Amino acid sequence: MSYRNQGNQFGRRILRRFHVVVLFAAVALLAGCNSGGSSPITSSSSPPASSAVTYTSVAGVGELLTYKLNTTNLKYSYTITRSGYGLQGTSGSGTLTANSDGTYTPVGMPNVRIIPSPNGMLVGAVKLPINGTSRIVPIVGFEYLQTGLNAIQGTYNGVQLDCRDSTQADCETAYGTIHLDANGTWVSCSGADYTVDLNCSGHTKESGTLNYLGGGLWQVMRANGAQDGTLLVFRAPNGQNVFLEDSSTPVSAGGTGVGMTIGSTLVSNNQTVAQGAWNYAGETMTGGYAGSFTVSGNSYSGSMLGGASYGPLSLTFNTPWAGFATSTNGAVALLAGTGVYVAITRSSIEFGLKH
Repeated sequence: MSYRNQGNQFGRRILRRFHVVVLFAAVALLAGCNSGGSSPITSSSSPPASSAVTYTSVAGVGELLTYKLNTTNLKYSYTITRSGYGLQGTSGSGTLTANSDGTYTPVGMPNVRIIPSPNGMLVGAVKLPINGTSRIVPIVGFEYLQTGLNAIQGTYNGVQLDCRDSTQADCETAYGTIHLDANGTWVSCSGADYTVDLNCSGHTKESGTLNYLGGGLWQVMRANGAQDGTLLVFRAPNGQNVFLEDSSTPVSAGGTGVGMTIGSTLVSNNQTVAQGAWNYAGETMTGGYAGSFTVSGNSYSGSMLGGASYGPLSLTFNTPWAGFATSTNGAVALLAGTGVYVAITRSSIEFGLKH
């Protein structure tokens, strides 16, 4: 599902580009709460009941992988199953250190946090050989996947990070809406609310089909016949969906590019769901980082591990449309519930959980 123009001007920016941090708060960790998020789960809660859990995951550079976490033996492993960098079949493993706040730190990656949710979601990072360079890449994973069109249909707000191809040239971030139909088709609307204008007037509208591959994985096909990526959808306890899509088909082959898209059911957000403290970990084109921030009222501020502080910055909710918020410094935030967020700038992407 593309936010990148596939017309004659390949690589032209078709969505609003982020020059500052963009927050994404999905509903994946709600513990039986409604969308008001009055009782957010904390990262100090117990990890999933099983000590060894497998998560179908997407990495920030667009890789599809399985990630296994064993919180009893303090070990992890992963295998890449789809790649835009020729890494299919690549595996890795390592040991973990348990932290007092319920997170885990992979040995050798001190600025990474692995954060499992009791409700079936994981946020973390892995070290991958990207174009010959070892890089820390954030991941989001789902333990449970939706397997029917009726279960995944609906309109989503989404954010995207992709590059023209595996050389990581012409990278961009963007936001928009995506509609999944029960008949197996999809439509994306760049930089606009599809529910307000089905024609996406003044914006780029694209479409395609979904083919079920089994195991909760959906092949995303574009109208031009190219495969856009692989879609997976998680159902939160309050009934809202969160989706991930890896993209590994370069623009020159008719695809979106190499990267990922993440979205959540479009709902008007309640300011209360954003309140509180958050941990995050992310990557730039040169390395990984981690930190924390706190939202209080209409403002937020934070700091990076071993780094500088920032804020306070203010937020205006349900702008530019329902489910988003806009910061005074130009950031656009997708706050659709409580529990997990994705943050992107022009050159970075990060994921985090509420604590």
